Amino acid sequence: PHAQLESLLQAIHDGTPRRDTLDLSLPTLRDFPLSSEDRVKADSVAMWKVPTLACPPPQAVRLLLNLRAQGFRLGVDTLAWTATARWSLALVARQKLLPVIEAHGAVGDIQWTPVLDDARDGARLSQLIRALPRSGIRSESSREFLILEFVRQAVDALARHVTPRQPRKLPVPSWPQAPRAWVESLRAGHHQFIVQSYAMQGLKRDLERWTRRVRLGPEPRLHFTLIPPEGDATEEQSWSVRVAVYPSDEPDRLIEAARVWDEDLADTPFASYVRMLKSRMMAEMGKISALFPALGRALQDGFPSVIALPAEEVGNFLQETAPLLQEEGSRVVTPDELPTRPSEFRLKISVTEGGSGLGDVLNFNWELALGDEKIDPDTFLAAAESRKSMVRLNRRWVMFDPGKLARAANLIKTHRSQPTGLGDVLRLTLGTEDDPEVEVDFHGSLAGLQEEQQIAVLPPPTSFKGTLRPYQLRGLAWLHFLRNCGLGACLADDMGLGKTIELIALLLRDQEAGRTGPVLLFCPTSVVGNWYRELERFAPSLRVLIHHGTMRLKDESFRHAAERHDVVISTYGLAARDEALLSQVTWAGVVLDEAQNIKNADTAQSRAVRRMPGQFRIALTGTPVENRLAELWSIMDFLNPGLLGTAQSFTRCFVVPIEKGGDTSALRRLRRSVRPLILRRSKTDQSIINDLPEKQEMKVYCPLTREQAEIYQAIVDQMLARISQAEGFQRRGLILTTMMRLKQVCNHPAHVLKDGSPLAGRSGKLARLEDMLEEVVDVDERALVFTQFSEWGERLQVNLKERLGCEVFWLHGGTPRLARDRMVEQFNSRTRAAVFVLSLKAGGTGLNLVGANHVFHYDRWWNPAVENQATDRAFRIGQTRDVQVHKLVSIGTLEESIDRLLERKVELAEGVLSEGEDWLTELSTAELRTLFALRDSEEVMEDA
Repeated sequence: PHAQLESLLQAIHDGTPRRDTLDLSLPTLRDFPLSSEDRVKADSVAMWKVPTLACPPPQAVRLLLNLRAQGFRLGVDTLAWTATARWSLALVARQKLLPVIEAHGAVGDIQWTPVLDDARDGARLSQLIRALPRSGIRSESSREFLILEFVRQAVDALARHVTPRQPRKLPVPSWPQAPRAWVESLRAGHHQFIVQSYAMQGLKRDLERWTRRVRLGPEPRLHFTLIPPEGDATEEQSWSVRVAVYPSDEPDRLIEAARVWDEDLADTPFASYVRMLKSRMMAEMGKISALFPALGRALQDGFPSVIALPAEEVGNFLQETAPLLQEEGSRVVTPDELPTRPSEFRLKISVTEGGSGLGDVLNFNWELALGDEKIDPDTFLAAAESRKSMVRLNRRWVMFDPGKLARAANLIKTHRSQPTGLGDVLRLTLGTEDDPEVEVDFHGSLAGLQEEQQIAVLPPPTSFKGTLRPYQLRGLAWLHFLRNCGLGACLADDMGLGKTIELIALLLRDQEAGRTGPVLLFCPTSVVGNWYRELERFAPSLRVLIHHGTMRLKDESFRHAAERHDVVISTYGLAARDEALLSQVTWAGVVLDEAQNIKNADTAQSRAVRRMPGQFRIALTGTPVENRLAELWSIMDFLNPGLLGTAQSFTRCFVVPIEKGGDTSALRRLRRSVRPLILRRSKTDQSIINDLPEKQEMKVYCPLTREQAEIYQAIVDQMLARISQAEGFQRRGLILTTMMRLKQVCNHPAHVLKDGSPLAGRSGKLARLEDMLEEVVDVDERALVFTQFSEWGERLQVNLKERLGCEVFWLHGGTPRLARDRMVEQFNSRTRAAVFVLSLKAGGTGLNLVGANHVFHYDRWWNPAVENQATDRAFRIGQTRDVQVHKLVSIGTLEESIDRLLERKVELAEGVLSEGEDWLTELSTAELRTLFALRDSEEVMEDA
């Protein structure tokens, strides 16, 4: 009863308390209330009317601080409040408090508020909140609000009844009366002070700026929960974001924003804390509203507890807004089933023939998939039209990039309604950095674009004079297939696999099929003669015209001559110079040999070649990309103009991302687009190895330069006059000397002149050797180069080392044995590219050089046995790779004459001619004149 309670507390109670009765929830045993510590004995919890005494905060705090000293037995709830009062006193003793002002016009309410700005106080506050039992508060009250409000009022009461210390110095404002009045009121313990309204507002603003780090309780943090609409999403349904707040030190204790905004809390004991919390929440929301547009819109309507989020903004919220909010200290919770980034969907088209060629119509169907799950295209289009970033497909939420979604939908709609050719399909697979990936399945007769093995192998042309190996027949079928599809083809086989004869076989098939019109072949000057001889050897039925040299046709007669031939061979150097002349002809096709010569797209010859008209286009190169991806664009733009876009867009979308950023996605898209157009086979391919002989020999025909031809002719004229007057041993010596000097001219003018002059650009044979060795070095293989002249081998070593940038060894008759053995060991043990130049006599026997799989005979010995012995330095036991032997022959010289003679008389070459070159000395002067004569000189000279 009240009277008894008042009597018990009289000794420590100051003032007259107010009697009241409260409904409290207490542990109950057989209809009798128990003290809170007896909860374990209770059989139920019931509501009881309990007599209470209410007193102002100062008296309440004093009462709680003195209860234990009076020997009372206290319940758990009272002990909790006692501990809270003692902690409030400790805060004041530690000066963990600051003054705040609540202004009402000219009247300012003065309060002391606790400063809870360290982890220790935050942890203590959490302990007190957890320790307070439900029996200690009214049922509708909140423990955290009540504890915080008690601490605030207790600190304020205690601060007024202790001797105040000098307050922290405030910045001097522009109006001195307001802060002075405020400080005097604080010292006197007043609850209010009065100044002019404008001065009150200025003081309040400065004080809040000064005390901005004050926290009444743990720092409140915002909590956002994303809630999807129920069922399948439609355009009309919106998502929602529920707002809550939680103490920074207790992230699991959520306080819904609806409770903070609840006006019914205004009359509760913790109303001031609610006002503070509301103010802090509004300030925080205002700060982050620029990051969260939907929140900004909700704040315009009042105090948001649930924020409407349009469906089209959900993706942006998950991708951008949520991470930014979390960086600002808020927490965002999303349902587990929601994706946090856009799904990568795949577009796939199944293509069947509806025609052929870049512009012909195809039949194909769209397929779409998310991972392994297929999506109906119409459902996908409906999702795109809704313009929502988050949609529900196949009973699950899926996030899309709106831009990619729109572009994908546009692709589908466009190619459903418009005719599409092979060029369009390949451009789709290329895409851009923003477009969705498009995969292609080619079916029917187009399946060969997917897998080269799907192309039916063609029989060799009946007019082909030679044998095509199985892999070469497959290359012929591939060229034929792409040509019939109207697509330009890049045959990029390794050197020595027979790109030349595969193209020749294709030209013969066209001839046998009745296809008319000449084919224009561009090649380096150094291989013009080689092409002429190869066509003459394998395809004698093809009429060949060489457009090169100073004697070439340059007027209307060229067009008439070209139309009467099947193949016109010209050089890259003439592509720009004679572009107008060459463009007058209706070419059945344009072919590039060593197509890397147009790798620089900005050169005049590259632009001229790409502009050259032709019904089909083919590029032959062992290195479609030597150094930079831009080289691939130039070749592809010749083969299929526009396929890879402009040079600028290709650089932006592929060159920069791949070469500088290592973008594997861009590389994958590029590879997928060009793969059907490039046939690349190496000598290590399993499908090739079984087709290759162990040793593959080939002739490499090289033209003379003008300088070589002039020196060659001068030597022939001079020496034949002397030979015709000589007899016996003198005649034999002159013949051998003439042959040696003519060989040296074929090697290089500097070799025969022995003047130490520069080498670059003066020998067709040297230029061809350098080009072929560059291909060997590019694939990290090793080569032997044999020459019968030691003085020339020494110059070759220096020149090749400078040109190729790799290790070049040199062995000759004067090399000491230890140095020789060391070079052989180093060469065979290398894993990188290397070249070994050897004099034929010093290196032709007794060496094991199985590290090499290429052998070059730079100048011929004309004795098959000697050459085979040299070749066997690499082709011998221990060699694990096929060996390619390249025999360089200067066109129109005695080298070619003797080579033909040896081929016609194989038995003689291997038997009677085993003596070397001595048999040639028995020839008559007339026979020597025929042998030495420089034939077709205008065709093999380099145009000055």
